[in-house]
Order: sequence, then structure tokens, then C-alpha cells
Amino acid sequence: MDDETSTAGWLADARARLARRLARLRKRPWARGLSAWLARHLGARFATRAAGRVALVALVVELAYLLAANIVLAGGLIEQWASGDDFVLSYDSAFSVLPGRAHVRNFELRTSDDDIQIELSIDEVTVDVVLHELLSKRFHAHRVRTQGTSFKLRYKLDQIGKQALRVAAYPKIAGYAGAPLREESESPDTPTAEKAKRWSVKLDDVIARIDELWFVEYRFRGRAVAAGAFELKPGLFLSLEPTKLHFHSGTLSVGKHALAKHFEGALKGRMAPTNLEEVSGLAIFERVSADFQARMRGGELGFANVYLQPHLDLSASGALRADIDVGIERGRVTKDSRAKIIAPSAMLKSRERILQGDVGGELSVSTESNRPSLALSLRSRQLKAQGEKGGGVPILRGLQAALRVGPPDISGDLEVVDARIALQELEVPEFAWFESLLSRRLELAGSGTLSFEWVQSGAEPPKGQVELSLEQFSYKNGDRSLRFDASLSSTFEQPGGVTAAFDELELSLKNVRVAMGDERSGTWSAVAKSNSLRVLEGKSAVQGTFDVTIDDAPALLPLMLPEMPSRLAASLLQLEDLETRLAFYVSGHLTRIEVLKAQSGPLSLRGTWQKGAGPGAGAFLLHTKPVKFGLQVRGRETDVTVGADEDFLTKLGPS
Repeated sequence: MDDETSTAGWLADARARLARRLARLRKRPWARGLSAWLARHLGARFATRAAGRVALVALVVELAYLLAANIVLAGGLIEQWASGDDFVLSYDSAFSVLPGRAHVRNFELRTSDDDIQIELSIDEVTVDVVLHELLSKRFHAHRVRTQGTSFKLRYKLDQIGKQALRVAAYPKIAGYAGAPLREESESPDTPTAEKAKRWSVKLDDVIARIDELWFVEYRFRGRAVAAGAFELKPGLFLSLEPTKLHFHSGTLSVGKHALAKHFEGALKGRMAPTNLEEVSGLAIFERVSADFQARMRGGELGFANVYLQPHLDLSASGALRADIDVGIERGRVTKDSRAKIIAPSAMLKSRERILQGDVGGELSVSTESNRPSLALSLRSRQLKAQGEKGGGVPILRGLQAALRVGPPDISGDLEVVDARIALQELEVPEFAWFESLLSRRLELAGSGTLSFEWVQSGAEPPKGQVELSLEQFSYKNGDRSLRFDASLSSTFEQPGGVTAAFDELELSLKNVRVAMGDERSGTWSAVAKSNSLRVLEGKSAVQGTFDVTIDDAPALLPLMLPEMPSRLAASLLQLEDLETRLAFYVSGHLTRIEVLKAQSGPLSLRGTWQKGAGPGAGAFLLHTKPVKFGLQVRGRETDVTVGADEDFLTKLGPS
């Protein structure tokens, strides 16, 4: 009896639930519309019965859908059907109540093509799918809502090379172990027929709540919301409807370094429908329009090490902040775009040497000369060097660099419109600081300042000017030493084949003293001028001519005639000021100095001296009326030939 009562109660409850379900179905707009039509044409009584039967059929169909759909979703059939060699889809659980609408937990999608690898992970997603399009390997959802979304993308490379640090900051994607290298058998251009077999994706009315976005080495973690629509057929077609990505708050990092600990901003973008087989490379940006605003605080310059260390053997550190407001219209940066970066305590390190100070940069669009261009600038009020020696470190003041390139089109080639680098002052309180940077064991002392400017405009050769001042500068290498005060000023250009051509160069030397072993000169001063000094491109060499005036030629006699008292030699030779013209060539392997003319009172001198891998050697013809002397120099030894003729230089001079 209890069993019969229980069964009867269950049936009564089921009939009640069915009645309520049928009642709800009758209230639906399509059911009311059908009842009204039947009533007009068949009568109210028949219409009521017919509508009830239709509702019952609809209920049966819905129950059949619920059963079939949830068996398919829960049984893993979709995962097996959709997944292939380069397309993997999985989820922990899924169910559907309304036809076409699925609720999925822990959804993951991984895919790869010729150029990229992608992973999409979603904690919870509700999606309305156009079911019949699945039969054509097309996933079309006309409504998508997600929670806990993570998206990762990385590019495939032919080789790692100097990009190892960048690649180490790329996202890890399950199923693609190691670096994202393109396999040797993997063609960069997959045939169209193969691309057509891939799944296509079209998403409309998307609202995704995002926890993570990881594009190559740049990783955002925080709160963001994306809203929009797109369509993709890998390798064939891409379209992006007006889409918004709002970064409410989060961090932006590269590897272990934060580009911004506090990152917020917004990105609005669209991309015209594009045939990816007809557009390649940067030309795809001609189809893109976007606006991006961001506020970045609490960043670290260390993010740049993935670029600096492999290429320049440098590392950076220090606080960083930035503000960005950039617009792009069909691949061209808009005129109101601006980006600003500030590093108030930047530090640049190379091995044990450090440069520290403030650095600021800015990007904008310039319309000077009616020629739109991208303008980039870098500036620093003061950069101070540090190193093994604590005191007397060099200081750079007023460093400015500016570059304009055009047109402001990121989809094409850029040309330099103009460029400028200027340094207000480089102060060196103690040259001894540089001793640790030199390969030879040299002793340096003294102080100095340097300022320069370098400018390039259009296709014209670069040009500039430089000024140098040295006080009590001294250089010592073994038993040889040189000490002087100096000032130098010059303009220069950089024509083809020459690193720098110095014109109007004037060098003033004062309080000069030279020592070579036991021989020491007196104190003298000189002025040297040149209009033909050239730094040769690709040869690490300098050549040119100098006109030199020395105010006290007798001061040099202890170096030339050490055996004779300098006063006696000066009296006998009747020496005065020395006027000379020198031609020289100096490289890492050879130094050659040719005295074209030297005159002091009745004394004249011509000859050549050069030094390569071995000791220096040279030959000079000294003429003092009525006698000519030949001087042959080998290392520190000098042989004198009385009555030498013009052939002396040809026979004994260096080749």
C-alpha cells in the first residue's frame, strides 16, 4: 500500500509540473499568436485543444533537446569532434537548458598556425551558438558572456639568436613545449586549400571579463572588460567590429619586471574585413583604426633589459611612469597623439660602470613644413657616472636627442626628416676615472669639459660642432709623459665614406711639457689649425694636415739633441718660433707623421716618421745654412749624417 501511495503521489506531482510547464508554454508569444490564428479560422474550442497539443509537442522537442544536448556536452563529443592537430578544445563541465545556449566551466582553446600560437582560457562562459553552422566547422555565437578570461599569444620564430630573453618572457602554452620555433618542415605559407579546412570563429555581442592578457613578452594581470565582435578564419580572413577594451586596474610586466604596477586605460579599435592572403606584414595596419589611452605608474626600467642586454650588453633599472594617448586611423598615427615617459632616477649599467640620472621621453605628431611626421625626443637634465673610483666622476648635463620620421604611417617605410643630438656639457673633474676603462696601463690626470651638437636634415650630410677644454691634463705611459692645458673648437660634417670631416678646427695648447725617458722638454705653447681632418669610415683611422705654431722652439731641443746643452744649441741654431705643417695618418695598427715644412729662424726641417708593430723609425733632413744634416731615427736612437742631400729621405725614410 505504501508503494502504491508513493507511486500515485509521484505521478500526481509529475502531472502538476507538466501542467505548469504547458501553462507557461501557452503564455509564450508564439503560442498566443498560434491560438489566435486557430481561433479565427477553426473556432475557439478547437484552437484551445490544438494549441495545447502544439505546446505538448514543443515540450517533447525541448526535452529531447535537453537530453541530447547535455549528453553531447557532458560526453566529450564536441571536444573530440572540434579538436585536431592545431586546434584543441576542452572544458570541465557544460550544460544547456535553452536551445543553442550553453553554460561552460573551465573552457580552454589552443590553436596554432603558420605564425602564432594562441591559448584562450575561461572560468565561466555563457554562449548562444548557431547550431547548424557547427556542421560547416564554423563556430558562430551571437551572444557571449564570460568570467575569468585569460588570453595568451606568442609568435613563431625561425631562430632564437639574441632574442632569448624576450622568448623567456613569452607565455607558456600547454601542448607547445619549449620556444615557439617554426619547424623545418613547416612552410610559412600554408596552401589555401589547407587553410580552408580549419575552423572559423565569429563572435557577436561579446562581453568578456578579463583577468589576464599576455601578448608575446607583455603581460597584463588585473581587471579588464572587453566588448565587441570579430570574425576569424585563420590564415584567410579577419574582421574586427568596433570593440572596446577597458583596463580598470592591474599590472603590466615584461618577465619579472613591472612596466607598470598600476595600469589603467582603454583601447577602442576596429579592423575592416581583410583577406589575409592579399595583405601581409605591416600592410595589415592599413586596415586598422584604434584609440589607446593609458596611465602607467610604479614601473621599472628593468623591463628594457630583454632588448638592451643581448644587443648592447647594458642593463637598466629605476622607477618609470608613462602617459599614453595615441590614435591610429587606417594605419596612420593621428595628429593629436602623444605619449610621455619619465624615469626620474634611471640607472644604466655596463659591467662595473654605471650612469645615473633623470631621463624623459616624448612621442608626438609634428606638422612642421606641412609634412606630417612622428617626433620622438629624449632629454636628461643630468646624468652622473659611477664606477670603481668614487670621486671625480663624469657628469653629463643638458643632454637632448630629437628625431622626426615620416610619414606617421606604421604600415610603410619611414624616412628620417631630421635629427639632432646635443650635449650642453660633459664635465670630467678627474681624468683618472677613465683609467679603469682603458686596456693599457696609463696614468691620467687633470680635468675638462666637452660640449657638442649633431644635426641632420633630410638628405643633407649630418653636421655639427664641438668644443673641448682641458686643464692640467697629463698622460703617462711608462717613462713617457705629456702635460698641457688645451682648448679646441671645430665644426664638422659627415659626407659619404667618412665618419666625420672636421673643418675650421683650432687647437690651442698651453704649458706643454713632454718627457721621453731622461729627456724632458721645456715649457712651450702652440696653436694648431686644420681644415682637412678626416675620421675614415670602416678603418678606425684619422688623417689630415695641421698648421702648427710653437712659441718656443728651443724648448723642444732637449728631445732632439739631448747631448747638447739646450741654451748653446739654441744660440748656435738661432732658433725662434717654430712654424710647421704636418700631415698624419693614425690607426690602430699604424701611426705616420710627415713634416711637410718646419721653419724656425734659419733652420728648416722635412721628413717622415712612422710606427707600426715594431719600434718607430724615420728620416729627417735638417737644413741650416750652409750645411744639411740627415737624421735617421730608429726607436730611441738617432744617427746624424753631415752633408746629406735630398736623396737621404728617399733612401732611409720609411716606406
